[in-house]
Amino acid sequence: MPKFYTRIRGVETYYQPLTPLPAQKGGQQRGSDMTLQARRLDRRMSQETLARRVGVAVSTISKWERGLHVPRPIYQRLLARALGVPLATVVGDLTP
Repeated sequence: MPKFYTRIRGVETYYQPLTPLPAQKGGQQRGSDMTLQARRLDRRMSQETLARRVGVAVSTISKWERGLHVPRPIYQRLLARALGVPLATVVGDLTP
C-alpha cells in the first residue's frame, strides 16, 4: 500500500492510510459484530443526528465510523446512550 505525504505548517509527515474494511455481503450485520455505522443505520439515524446527540461534529462521527480515530471514553459513553446499547458493545465495535 502506498504511503502518502503531507506538509502542514512546514512539517513534513508521511503516513500510510488504513486498509479499507472488506465489503459486507448480504446487507447489514446483526449481533455483536455490527459496526458503529451499522448500529446507527439500524436505528435510522443520520450522522448529523448522532453528532448532535453526542455533541461532536459530523466529520468526527464519520472518522469514528471509518476507523480513522477512536472516540475518547466520555464520547464512547455518549455514543452508547445515543444508540441505546451497553457501553461494552460500543467499545467492542470500535476495536479491530
